[in-house]
Amino acid sequence: MSSVAILRQTLRHDETRGPDGHPLPGWSRVLAEVEALPETQIRTRQHEIARLLRANGAAYSPFVANAADTRPWRLDLVPFLLESDDWVGLREGLLQRARVRQALLADIYGEQRLLAEGIVPPAMVYAHRGYLRDARSLPGSDTLPLCAVDVSRSPSGEWYVVDDICQYPAGVGYALENRLVLSRVLPRLFRDCRVRRVAPWFRALQQRVVDAMERDARCVLLGYGPSHRHYFESSSGFRECTTFFT
Repeated sequence: MSSVAILRQTLRHDETRGPDGHPLPGWSRVLAEVEALPETQIRTRQHEIARLLRANGAAYSPFVANAADTRPWRLDLVPFLLESDDWVGLREGLLQRARVRQALLADIYGEQRLLAEGIVPPAMVYAHRGYLRDARSLPGSDTLPLCAVDVSRSPSGEWYVVDDICQYPAGVGYALENRLVLSRVLPRLFRDCRVRRVAPWFRALQQRVVDAMERDARCVLLGYGPSHRHYFESSSGFRECTTFFT
């Protein structure tokens, strides 16, 4: 084996197994459950996943006129897991990143020291179509209520950020749908693995909206229309949030 091939093999990160080849603690239960299923059961449950997703309308652009623009949401029978220790480190990094974004937003719509000192080029801010000059110093304009981050793994197993999304909670609707479907297809596994719940996130979002409301005011959550490719995600996520209002 060449030195290049050895290097590539060394840098190949395995999500399910440790360096010794044994399943990681969180994955051992999942792999044992799935490997114990007969092939017919695997096909049956995978078909059930597709049926549930189709019945719930999980897709990109599900209601556009051109069928070629519609892409169904796909979900594998084997869920993706994050070990608790792995999640702790990733969580701290994401929180730090969100705090930096919050501080950047507060300065741009506040004192603008970063612009004055040239740390952030003023032309980059003022030429951006999303920047609202008239919103500077207005109450709430310097607050970052939501922040979503797309992350991926490097071959060595290190996390890196692919994209930041601060306009809406990208991915939360599909994450919720994934959990609902898998909890029906693999109920025992979902229960025994003690999966962290996402309900606290929706409660926190609800409370954030309530705190921003005036007393006795009417709250309206605006989402995408049926022709938008993210319609399902926004509608399912907001629907879950509004259930806490009732």
